[in-house]
Amino acid sequence: MKKAVIITGTRWNMPSNAATFPAWHLHESLKDRISFDVWAITDHTTDSTHSFLDDIEQHSSDGLKCVSYALGKNASSRFFSRELVETCEEADCIFLFFRGGNALADFILRRWRHKTLLHLTDNYLLYYWRKHALRFALKSVFEQLHCARFRSRGLVFVSETDRRWFARLFPWQRERTHAIPLGVDTEVFHPPAEKQQTTPHDFRLLFVGDLSYEPNEAACRYLVEKVLPVLPHEIRMVFAGRRPPAFLTENAARDPRIHVTGFVEDISAVYRDCDAMIAPIFHGAGMQNKLLEACASGIPCITTTTCATAFPKVPPNFLLADDAAAFAEHVNYLIANPAAARKLGDAGRFHVKAKYSWKARAERLLELATQSPG
Repeated sequence: MKKAVIITGTRWNMPSNAATFPAWHLHESLKDRISFDVWAITDHTTDSTHSFLDDIEQHSSDGLKCVSYALGKNASSRFFSRELVETCEEADCIFLFFRGGNALADFILRRWRHKTLLHLTDNYLLYYWRKHALRFALKSVFEQLHCARFRSRGLVFVSETDRRWFARLFPWQRERTHAIPLGVDTEVFHPPAEKQQTTPHDFRLLFVGDLSYEPNEAACRYLVEKVLPVLPHEIRMVFAGRRPPAFLTENAARDPRIHVTGFVEDISAVYRDCDAMIAPIFHGAGMQNKLLEACASGIPCITTTTCATAFPKVPPNFLLADDAAAFAEHVNYLIANPAAARKLGDAGRFHVKAKYSWKARAERLLELATQSPG
């Protein structure tokens, strides 16, 4: 392969948060071997988005281009940039990073399906389809996407659970589906140089994510309403992420144990300031970046069976809980056994360093892109 195109959303390469974006790592891992054209696509035209695009162009690697399109319009060659069309025509392969149904994906897959590798990263449609499987509107959207995907070179999911679920729904697609887990940058996410001894008075639990996303918002509510009341009063709970819901900020104003940061420029520093990740996510799709980042940061993870099943092998620093009492039990154990907590954190970091390399992930994507389509 000599030339490839990466098409992704505006979440491309922010200086401190690039570690979580698969498209960025694909480019960085293979740019010495492949000529990449990168397109960051946005369906928004607000002032804040223009500022965001200016920022990513300033900080990203050479070759990044940005183009706007309007969500929901019929896709056609006149609808998208002529340069984008010409770039896709000349490319040997197109890596399409996809988060939901839109005109761009439909256009790309219909026109260049034979050389497009579709990457479903944290795909919202999978989550909403599972939760509302009988709702006609979502079924219609999913079927339309399926028709386009059927002709693509391949579909890449970030967890084996998602891949199997999709393959059961569309068994004739099975040979085109692949599970390639996410990676984590262990140079960005790492433990502090010196971790001070913690006590119940300064023990910090952390939850990270887009707090407006339904599974994350539900997790925040569960932590505040179900878990926090049964924890020792001295424990603090940190919620880091953009768009915190009103109920969370209102509770934080009343309860000094709850700290809501909002958007954080360098999220890796927040991990280093906390003692354990707590993620009561009972519904969702994909693999949780927050758990990989917590592992790399050397802290234990208290999470659900649902989250754990997305991993090919459950990391050794995971403590599984599916009710409030079990979450509280694990928290109390970590407080009472700081040496064991440190050992769990070290084991988790060792595990992700060995198993979740972005470089190995990029090589696997390249292998799929260059093999003969089935």
